[in-house]
Amino acid sequence: MDAYASGIDALAALTAGVVPSLILLDWRMPEMSGKQFLEEFKKLSFVSGPPPVYLFSAESDHRVFGDLGCAGVIKKPVNMQTLLDLVEKNVKAVKDRKL
Repeated sequence: MDAYASGIDALAALTAGVVPSLILLDWRMPEMSGKQFLEEFKKLSFVSGPPPVYLFSAESDHRVFGDLGCAGVIKKPVNMQTLLDLVEKNVKAVKDRKL
């Protein structure tokens, strides 16, 4: 697991070749919003397709995220078991594709 202090740092890592199993992204981040990150993320190319992006948000209307290309939205406050299940499901899917 890698963690980055900002969306700018995360994009730099992705551009340098880091390919995570999934990306957990907050809607409100320092230096760059979740929306700005996703707009830049869409410009990147990945050999085996992009990793799924899940967005954390306290926003009540999740429809605003529909066109951003997120695999899903996790409403704050986050239920820890829901988060763990999501991570497990996505990591397993990546392992299954590599077999």
